Amino acid sequence: MRKTIAKTFCALTLCSLLVLITAGTTMAYNSTYIRTDHPTQVEPVIDGVWTPENEWLDGEPTWIGEDVVFASTYSMVSMEPITVTTNFVIEFLTDDTNDAGDYFQMCIDGYSEGGTAPQTSDFKIEVVGHGDVEVYEGDGSGWVAVTPDSGAIIFAESISDSPNSATPHWIIEITILKTGSVPSMDAYWAFRLAVYDDSNSGAGEQAWPPTSEADVPDGYGYQSYDQDNYVNPIPEGLTFGVMAVLTSISMIVGYKYFVKRKETEA
Repeated sequence: MRKTIAKTFCALTLCSLLVLITAGTTMAYNSTYIRTDHPTQVEPVIDGVWTPENEWLDGEPTWIGEDVVFASTYSMVSMEPITVTTNFVIEFLTDDTNDAGDYFQMCIDGYSEGGTAPQTSDFKIEVVGHGDVEVYEGDGSGWVAVTPDSGAIIFAESISDSPNSATPHWIIEITILKTGSVPSMDAYWAFRLAVYDDSNSGAGEQAWPPTSEADVPDGYGYQSYDQDNYVNPIPEGLTFGVMAVLTSISMIVGYKYFVKRKETEA
């Protein structure tokens, strides 16, 4: 009976804390475009090619028109400390050149807060002309260059074939540490992905969501995820770190309550 009371108190304490934290959270994104990440089954080798050949088959493909397709998974790297990555492969099936004007861009709204301009929780990851990865952070009106956490972004690309096309084409692989500080991302987040082929400039930029703009987080798509293979769902707006802290707090409070009650009854 005492154990039941303690467990119930722990649950009520945690629920109360979750309500307080999530009550003021505002989610803003383009609700027409929602994706789901699934747990990584084959850990990808970030080298710009499909090695092994089945490394991205655990990701649900999303198409941008008929020329671009991308897929993603997430990996729970460790629980102590909680370390989670999101892994993406992007394929531009009709781009077979390394033009200086080509670019890849991912804009991240780490907490799905939206806005009409990039905020301090928004980040832009960009590679122009097949060069180095550049990272920018929002400042309320635009983007400013920042230095990402060490090891936070692993990027590789190539012109190669894949299971999606036997014709060599532009392939991008990228892993982003979700639980870092730069960039910073929640369990659920919003993003915009765009690529541009300078050899086919008439086609313009191709993006998901297709009408989104890099500088307007309100138009980004929403990234949910399936975590059935790991833990129970975490409420929207609650970070992995906060979830762990709150769970610990509720357990400590519940335990102290149980011990105190036991001493009183004795």
